[in-house]
Amino acid sequence: MKNIRIGDYLVEQKLITQEQLNQVLTKQEENSKKHFDEMILELGFISETSLTRAWAKILGVPFVDLENLENFRLFEKDAVRRIPQNFAKKNTVIAINSQGRRLFVATNAPINLSVLEDIKAQTGMDALPVMATKSAITKTIDSMYDSINK
Repeated sequence: MKNIRIGDYLVEQKLITQEQLNQVLTKQEENSKKHFDEMILELGFISETSLTRAWAKILGVPFVDLENLENFRLFEKDAVRRIPQNFAKKNTVIAINSQGRRLFVATNAPINLSVLEDIKAQTGMDALPVMATKSAITKTIDSMYDSINK
């Protein structure tokens, strides 16, 4: 996708108004410790899912809705086991499935290449990111590792 700032994209897609974007940017200037994503979610102008879908579109990464129980059939327990639970929690990632030497990994930060490289080093497989919300990944890590560790 073209190089576009997330705020401009959200306005272009009519997910937020220009006025809301201006409010987020003003608040962000007042509190520079918070990232744009944190600020817009805190102000309640957009849902975490809509924001993550927008990021996925901009980054050209597939989005997976882990909140939808239908998607749990996508999970392969052997794939989940390839990434240690403590690493998954620390980095907010979870393996979903594998195809040959490729391991599909749900993350909320697909541009964090060091995490993907760490996964490759640990598993010997190419880690291919798919995007999901941070909260959904966190919940899924707990439920999936609980089910495979039983």
